[in-house]
Amino acid sequence: MLKHTLSLLFIATLLAGCHSYSPAQYGADFSADAAIEARPLSEAGGAGLPEQMLIWTGSISIEVVSITNASAQITVQAEAAGGYIESTSRYESGEGPTATMVVRIPADRLGGMVDSMGSLGEVTAQSLSSQDVTELYIDMQARLGTKKKLRDRLQNLLDRADEVKDILAIEKELTRLQADIDSMTARLKAMKGKVDYASLTVQLKALKHEKVLGPLGYVWKGAEWCVTKLFVWKDETYEQQ
Repeated sequence: MLKHTLSLLFIATLLAGCHSYSPAQYGADFSADAAIEARPLSEAGGAGLPEQMLIWTGSISIEVVSITNASAQITVQAEAAGGYIESTSRYESGEGPTATMVVRIPADRLGGMVDSMGSLGEVTAQSLSSQDVTELYIDMQARLGTKKKLRDRLQNLLDRADEVKDILAIEKELTRLQADIDSMTARLKAMKGKVDYASLTVQLKALKHEKVLGPLGYVWKGAEWCVTKLFVWKDETYEQQ
């Protein structure tokens, strides 16, 4: 029993430390499918691969009349497209109030969302970029599948173990292996979420307007001019010859 335990623990160590594997490492009772699944994407022949997986990110800067109104419109547009507002921040600067919104939007609706924002104000800058994570995702899926198979084998071995040292060794390896599985599962879920929902950062900046005087403003300006003339009639500068 101990011999089998050490053999499996050795295999687990190889799996944890390498990204490519050989069918000979798994033993005669490992299926061919498991061996293929454990190989990296570049060696797997491309069979059964999903469509290209792209993580889209974008940014757009807009000068608007009202930041409050523009923020509300963006929220409505995002929700209508099946997205949501991930975060919002607003602050005052020397150039006036600004706000930054991070919008998560279904990737296939990102272009339409960007185009619709042109109606909010004057677009001063915008950019879109993508990252291809197809190979990374498939490779991680393959390694996760291999770790799950190994976990199941170790669990079966634990059920048959009768030596305390064997039980402790298998349980230790199972704990480590389950932690790896949980971590990889979370990373795959996060990556899939970024593929499905693009990230768009929207920066809103208030437009600067020249002040337009009202009736009382013109009265005040006229009074100010009259008071000034009571004290200063003419301001001349003479050059000394």
